[in-house]
Amino acid sequence: MQIAFLLNGQTIRLTLDDPHVTTLNWLRDNGHVGSKEGCAEGDCGACTAVMAEVVDGQIQLSPVNTCIQLISRLNGCALITVEGLSQDSIHPIQQAVVDEHGSQCGYCTPGVVMALYYGLNAQPPQNREQACDLLAGNLCRCTGYQGLLRVAMDLPKIARDRLEPLVEALAALHAPTPEEHPTTLNQALALRAQWPDAQVVAGNTDVGLWVTKRHQRFERVLMLHRIPELQQIHLDNGQLVIGAMVTYTQALATLTQHWPSVDRYLKRIGSVQVRSAGTLGGNLANGSPIGDMPPMLIALQAQIELQSVRGTRHLPLEQFFIQYGVQDLADDELLVRIHVPMESRSLAMAKLSKRADQDISAVSLGLSARVENGCLLDPVIAFGGMAGTPKRARHLEQALNNCPLDRVDWQVLAQDFEPLSDARASAEYRMRAAQGMVKRACQQLLGQPIEVLV
Repeated sequence: MQIAFLLNGQTIRLTLDDPHVTTLNWLRDNGHVGSKEGCAEGDCGACTAVMAEVVDGQIQLSPVNTCIQLISRLNGCALITVEGLSQDSIHPIQQAVVDEHGSQCGYCTPGVVMALYYGLNAQPPQNREQACDLLAGNLCRCTGYQGLLRVAMDLPKIARDRLEPLVEALAALHAPTPEEHPTTLNQALALRAQWPDAQVVAGNTDVGLWVTKRHQRFERVLMLHRIPELQQIHLDNGQLVIGAMVTYTQALATLTQHWPSVDRYLKRIGSVQVRSAGTLGGNLANGSPIGDMPPMLIALQAQIELQSVRGTRHLPLEQFFIQYGVQDLADDELLVRIHVPMESRSLAMAKLSKRADQDISAVSLGLSARVENGCLLDPVIAFGGMAGTPKRARHLEQALNNCPLDRVDWQVLAQDFEPLSDARASAEYRMRAAQGMVKRACQQLLGQPIEVLV
């Protein structure tokens, strides 16, 4: 595979014989050791760099966990690492970290600096909540986070870097187009039919861990990130149509516009780095029983669009998940779009995990319904973490339909699920928590007061 990219302004051309090479390993093997490996799974942020691409003639920045991002993803892009910030003199962000005593051992500092660099040049935080969100993907265990938050909140006072020259530089790069990087959906479908055993790569936030943690190896990879058809969101015949390669970051504004409660829920998924790479289609296609998006989308009665060279079929999302690790997806098919009905239904979501940020769900909930006369009509309730697949709670839906909350038998949830015990939660805890989560969500939709323990 031939690829070309810009690294801190310099052109890099590579011939890759191994599709598993991560960006971080390539950087460190080639002397760019500012980026550090802390976790090799996209959690700690010590390896953070900033990727730049030209989209509609404008530079688009993304923070990247280089430990789980394949080096081939950089083809046609620019990567800025911590070495690129201080070639002539210390960067103002680095100086601010010094001034605010934001570094002690320094191991995580390069990644923190690059996350701040992304915030500076993409969307500087306007308040403490946004500053915390910007740094949620960067762990630091040996210094005071208050200093780093002060730097983040002061970013609006620092002049942005001039990134316009990158547009011309990337245009002059003349990057090759590897066969494994299709640029149209038809090309991708033809390759999928030709290589049914190839590993499909979307945002690589899961596949990257399979490489670094499970040490899996693939004969081929099929990367979908260069297909514009899969990166679009639009309204069509009363449905919100979301391309499978739309990232959480790209989807956030549109989803929040229609369902305001989505904002808080989506910002608990991963971190800025993860949400900038992870895709909604990838989260569904991997079939995880604790994936964050299925409960919400099942509650909204979403359908998915599956395509192959043989044709197109649509499937209710809840029917896509057959059993643990098995989805209704043929070897030559790709999940290409998500169709969400724009009905007048209210939506509530909840995620239970041990941390507020960057954590996997023990239980997650999506609930939608029509609200009328103090009751919920035609509720759709979906849970993650309660079975081997994301699944609806149909007995509880029937018990809740058009029934005042004080008369609902919440115990019927046990007829829908027999959860397992694992490292995240016991079966008993999951059941009791799920009952409390759905009751709270109902109170939220009905505008009833919610008891909050402090």
